[in-house]
Amino acid sequence: MLHLSIPFYANKRPENNELVLVKINEINEERSYFYGNLLEYQVNAYLRFEDATKKKRINSWNNIVPINKEIVARVDECDFSEDSVKISLTYMDEKDAKDEKFKKNKTLVTLVKNIIFELWNKNTIEEVIPILNDIWEKVFYKIDLQRQEEYDSENLPTLLDYCIQEIDNLEEYFSDNFDFYEKFKESLNTMVSEKSCKLVSTIGIVSSSGVSSTKKLLEKILGDINYNYSLTYNYYKEKDKKSYPAYIFETLSIDSNEEDHSAFIKMLEVEGGKLNPKIFIKTFEKCKKVI
Repeated sequence: MLHLSIPFYANKRPENNELVLVKINEINEERSYFYGNLLEYQVNAYLRFEDATKKKRINSWNNIVPINKEIVARVDECDFSEDSVKISLTYMDEKDAKDEKFKKNKTLVTLVKNIIFELWNKNTIEEVIPILNDIWEKVFYKIDLQRQEEYDSENLPTLLDYCIQEIDNLEEYFSDNFDFYEKFKESLNTMVSEKSCKLVSTIGIVSSSGVSSTKKLLEKILGDINYNYSLTYNYYKEKDKKSYPAYIFETLSIDSNEEDHSAFIKMLEVEGGKLNPKIFIKTFEKCKKVI
């Protein structure tokens, strides 16, 4: 989630063949469609089963396109009379599915959000969102339009990269809030000068009801995370040399911190404790810095 309730880009509609970030929230097997929404646009999306995979035999469509998980897809057709787009996953290569622009877009939103928390002295994301939307519309839409005027589509830098390279020339867009501009400039310069490191938490999740319960728990919590992360399954070796199954939760220091890791683990504990049978959480390592 970007925590923006307006589109990320000044152009509020995607174009055909554009790579987009999608969250699928419904599988309709009667109609053979997936339904969801584009996270960087306020637009609905639909995906035909036949455009989801080249496989002939499918045991579970949820394994092909998981519900409530962010995926990268390609826009096939735009039908804005219905406020929706047709997307596909077939004929996309691995590079497309791991497009870095989506991570950088999240990083930019997180950076702006954190500045608002500090300068406006806000305590909750609900208080921040209206201010974030307002700044995004008044400032970053204008910067985005300037970016698109200066570059063709093939060489277009991400909005984050453009802000980094042009920050000394963007002051006019922040005329209503010079303090924000100074803090934004400082944050970008820090991001460039400081080497980013990984933040790693290693967590054991014990469920007597099997993998499906663990998967649902993780999907519920990860769906609300608005910074970049990876979650992998591996083994953790204790000092007694015993190995335990564990999940490795990794983020980057440029858009997350120890509080984010603590909040993630706390949510696992709280939501896991509500289930019947309960899911138990054991933290082996929390927010270890890895250069």
